Amino acid sequence: MYVSSDFERTLQIWTSYPSASGAAPDYQMDLAIAPWDSALYETIFVLAGRTDIAIWTTLPATTDYSPDEEYSGSMGSVVFDEIRGVALDDTYLYIADWNSQAVYMWNVSEGFDGLTDPDHTLALSYKPTRLSSDGSVLSVTDTFNHKAELYRIDDLVISATPTPRSTVGGVGTFNLPEQVLISNGQLFAADTSFSRVAVWNSVDTALAGAGHDLLLGKSNEMDRTPEVARDKTFWPAAMCYDGATLWVGEFKFSGRLLRFDKPVP
Repeated sequence: MYVSSDFERTLQIWTSYPSASGAAPDYQMDLAIAPWDSALYETIFVLAGRTDIAIWTTLPATTDYSPDEEYSGSMGSVVFDEIRGVALDDTYLYIADWNSQAVYMWNVSEGFDGLTDPDHTLALSYKPTRLSSDGSVLSVTDTFNHKAELYRIDDLVISATPTPRSTVGGVGTFNLPEQVLISNGQLFAADTSFSRVAVWNSVDTALAGAGHDLLLGKSNEMDRTPEVARDKTFWPAAMCYDGATLWVGEFKFSGRLLRFDKPVP
């Protein structure tokens, strides 16, 4: 398990899931970059933030900072301004640039060496933050408009101006969500300032516009107070899910990393 910090510029590495609270990482790597987001696909791990991208093609398990590929400042004609999101699947590397209001897509099915101009660009009317892809659907989080847009990746490939298939959240429903994650057929929304995680048991129901099936960290829809307790959440922001275990990283004042097992009722 990998946990990155942009503020501390570190990557903490557990070689297996911690079995008890407060377990120290097996390794802590000092980074040369300040990553805002990360992506993992099979044995490939990517960190990205500010104007930098670091790529490991084999999973790092050391204290030494030695990525296999690095890009700083630009890739081809794309000049990075403020990277806030990265996603990776079996075909594409996706980078969200906050100030450029765009998501860039590179076909990396043949590798990461010598990447130049993106294969596709999604121009947006807002500043995108964290991304997530399952190879079929791309989630683009729009934190300051309190929502995320869901795109079919096939639509991004065939159209320069694709329309999202669905939107989750919105003003009054979410409050400054930091990430909407798609993984193992489910969808999870870190509804950060309402201090809860919304769960859809199926990505398809989210695409169809249905509401969430479950809330984690809160007992009911109106409970929106940040709390530090075993069954509560305080500003959840970043997540990962392997099909059985959901990990939730909290933002700023808590500093906790929470484990939820089998979060499907």
